[in-house]
Amino acid sequence: MMKVCKISLIIICLLAGASLSKLSAQQSLKNWLTKCEGISTVDMTVINYKNPETKKEERKTIKVTFSNNEALLKDLLNAFEQDKKNAYNVSEKRSKGVVHPDFCRFNEKGFDTRYLFEFKSNGEVIVTAQFFYVEEQGG
Repeated sequence: MMKVCKISLIIICLLAGASLSKLSAQQSLKNWLTKCEGISTVDMTVINYKNPETKKEERKTIKVTFSNNEALLKDLLNAFEQDKKNAYNVSEKRSKGVVHPDFCRFNEKGFDTRYLFEFKSNGEVIVTAQFFYVEEQGG
């Protein structure tokens, strides 16, 4: 009886952990975007796309551009490393012997998110995050 209780508890913990990790699949990258909002040397562009008929937001694109900020670059790379295990599509690219993120994609309840990474030879870094709002099926 005690073994059954322990096994049930372990299964419940595993299921809870799996659902929690899915809820915050891209939390580190989202936190990095929020951090960028408060840095005056970081250029940000936000574009909202609405359905012309319903006026509901369908997509949001956030483009972040910065250069010569090693701490911010390190934070970005750490965020990518933390979140990439939760992405359903990940691409990394090697250029001149250095591996950098190229693309990652997440699917969470209510939206699909894509992050595109560009690392220019002049030190400029461009990150584009696209949030696609998904209508729930059925209901």
